[in-house]
Amino acid sequence: MRHKDALQIAYKLREELAPFCDRIEIGGSLRRQDPDIKDIELICIPKMKAGIVRSKEWVNKVFSLGEIRKGTLGQGKYIKIYLPERINLDLFIATPNNWGMIYLIRTGSASFVRNILFRFNRRGYSSEGGYPSNSEGEKLFFQEEEMVFNFLEMDFVDPVNR
Repeated sequence: MRHKDALQIAYKLREELAPFCDRIEIGGSLRRQDPDIKDIELICIPKMKAGIVRSKEWVNKVFSLGEIRKGTLGQGKYIKIYLPERINLDLFIATPNNWGMIYLIRTGSASFVRNILFRFNRRGYSSEGGYPSNSEGEKLFFQEEEMVFNFLEMDFVDPVNR
């Protein structure tokens, strides 16, 4: 799908989901401004009920978007939805403490992310669930993408150049 057409769909989806999220942004090839888009990626932090369960309104809204092809709406971190516009939506679920890492990873590109993960590995960290951790199990929290770059002592890389 052309970038322009996919971006219009992504904007619409972001607007529809925003009332049910604490935060939601467009990632992936759309954020990198690739001309040919194979899927739409949104990264979100759903509003929680009692701090532990995603709101029923969020769950109902996600179900209404299209056919759920993969993932769960309960506590899962990823949902693939086939949209009526005949393109997949990859919905990635983050938390306030891993937003920066998830947003960076889900923006890509694959080679850029491999480079970032390699830099973490050189510092003694592995990444699981969007949380880099060291051999003692201590997790790093990155609320913003820029925090990842700062930790790795890198200049911010614009998504178009990733």
